[in-house]
Parts: sequence; structure tokens; C-alpha cells
Amino acid sequence: MPDSSTISDRPSPARSGRRKPSRLPLYQKWAGLLILLILLILVATALFHLVRERLSPAPPPPQPPLPVQVETLAPSDFQVTYRWHGSVEVDERALIAARVTSALLELPHREGDRVAQGEVLFRLDDTELAGERRRLEAAIDRVQHELAGAKRDLARQEDLRQQNLASQKSLEDARLRADVLDAQLAEALANLDLTGTRLGYTIVRAPFSGHIQQRFTNPGELALAGNPILELVADSGFKAVAGVSQADLMLLSPAAPVSLEVPSLSNTRWPARIDRIYPALQPQTRKATVAALFPEDAAGLKPGMAVVVHADILLMPDAISVPVQAIAGLPGDPHVFVLISDSVHRRNVETGPRSAGRVLIIQGLTAGEQVIVTAHPSLRDGIEVRPQAID
Repeated sequence: MPDSSTISDRPSPARSGRRKPSRLPLYQKWAGLLILLILLILVATALFHLVRERLSPAPPPPQPPLPVQVETLAPSDFQVTYRWHGSVEVDERALIAARVTSALLELPHREGDRVAQGEVLFRLDDTELAGERRRLEAAIDRVQHELAGAKRDLARQEDLRQQNLASQKSLEDARLRADVLDAQLAEALANLDLTGTRLGYTIVRAPFSGHIQQRFTNPGELALAGNPILELVADSGFKAVAGVSQADLMLLSPAAPVSLEVPSLSNTRWPARIDRIYPALQPQTRKATVAALFPEDAAGLKPGMAVVVHADILLMPDAISVPVQAIAGLPGDPHVFVLISDSVHRRNVETGPRSAGRVLIIQGLTAGEQVIVTAHPSLRDGIEVRPQAID
């Protein structure tokens, strides 16, 4: 029988505070393993299907036929019309400058005012020139009197010389004095004429009828000779000035018929003809400059308005043409897509000029064929399409 003291010395579980770890039942362990196994199987199955789809993807579903618009080709007149943009200008436009240096006394017109031909544009101070004219007139009167006396003295010396009562030197002196006075009179008369001309420059009149575009000087300021006082723009003789490329220039000639359109005037068109072709090209654009005159009855025009010059250059009867968007391919390899039994067939073509959104076909298509005019990147040989005729 054990000793009671030995039994009392053993620590009890409650006293020690320790618990033995509990063990899971066996069926719970098997259930956890089974769930883990099922998860591994599901992951492996998903990976298997994913790899199989990437290695051998399923065929794409069949695409419906591509809807396209087609045009049945028919011969018609093909008119090549060129358009060049420019501006409205006037044939007469002038910077009116002072021709003598003097103070500006009068400048009666302001910007926008209309003046008639011959109407006074401005006046300069003529005080100094008027005084110079009076001085010259007095000098001329004096020289004329002196010349008359010198001529009488010359006649007397000639008479005395014939009688041997005067020396040859006296005769020559009298003749020299008369010649000098005659030259002085001619010089004074020329100066008087020049002064009269310069006096005329102090009153400047309009060389043509028009409107004041701009004033550069105000009354009271000193107007220097050669400096502009105002700009005058004619109100008639309007012309359309446009830049034309060097290639298009070869198609034009003076007097070629054109039509002029000013978009801001309700797209009105006026018939006209090429009036002139400027000889030099524009240095910035390398374009030629052409001008066509508006009719005299063209109303509402103002310098600086935008204008479009239309020129019908080429007319080809019974020609085959297609819309611009029907042409595919890079420059140098143009082609179209022809519809044959709802199937697309590529056709190489030779193209000509463009006009009004269409391209002239020189070779490659015939009347009656159906051309696809829908520009679509999926178009290629052999695909099926669902055609729709153009209205």
C-alpha cells in the first residue's frame, strides 16, 4: 500500500495549471484531408482547361457578312473643276503722298468717306511758295527792263561801230551784257514755272473715285515730301486675285473662262475670265498669281473679302468615275473592290484627275460593274458581304 506522504506530494492537474493537448477525432482528420484533395482536384482541372484553351483555342464563331454600299457604274460626263482660293482686290489703290515739304492745313475726309475723282483730298501750307513766286515775278520784271535797255545799247554800239565811232571792245561788251541778261531772264522764267508747279502740289485731288482707307497724318503736322498722307481705294474695278500651283498653271491661259464666288455674299457666282497671269511666282508658296475681273454690276464687294475662283478645265463625255472613298491602296498602287455574286474581288485601276468628290477611272473598270464604295479596313479578296445599293 502506498505511502500517504508520497501521494500527497504529487501535484494535481488543478494545482499545476497545465492541460494536456486534446487530440482531434480520427474522422475529422479524414474529413480535412478529403476537402483538401477536392480543392486540389478543382484547381488542377481549371489549370488543365486553361492550358488546353490556350494551346488549342476554340474556333471563333462565324462572322455575319459585312454590310457595304455598292454603286453600279454607268458612263457619264466627267467635268474637272479646279478651285483656287484668294481675295478680292481693286485695280486702283494708291498711297497719296505729299510732293513738297510743308505743314498740312486741311484734311477734310476721314476713313470710310467716299470721294469723287478730282475732289480735294488735302491742302498744304503754300505761304513760302507763294512768296517765292512773287519774288521771281519781280525779278523777271527787273531783268526784262534791264534786257530791253541792254538791247538798245547793243543796237547803238553796232551803229557806232559801223561809223568807226566805237571800239570793237565796246560792241562786244554790249553784246555780252545783253546775252547775260537774256540768260538770266530764261532762268527766272524757268524758276517761276517750277514754283508754279510746286504751288500746284499744295492742293492734292483724288486721282479716281473711291473711299479713304487710312489716314497717316493729321492737320497741323509737317508733311514731308514723299511720305504718304492717306490711302485711297477705288470703289470699282474689283478683281479676284488667287494663288495657283505650278501644275495647275499649265492648264490656264489669259482670257480662260472662270466663275467667281464670294462665300460671304450668299455664295453668288459671277462669270469672268482670266485677266492676267503674273510672271513671277510667290517666293513663300511657290505659287503663281492670277487675276480675274468682276463684272461692273457685281454688288456688295469690298477689298479683302475671301473669293473662290472656279475653272472648268476638262470635260470628258461618257467617262467612268467612282467616289473618292472607293479608291484603296497607297499612292502608286490604286485599287478598288468589285462585287461579284456577293463576293469581294480586288481590281487594280488606273486613275485620273479628281473633281467634285469623284475620281476618273482611265483603265480597269467597265460600265455595269458593281464597285464597293464603303471604305472599310476589313475588305479583302474573297470575303462575303451584304451589299446595299446607293440611293
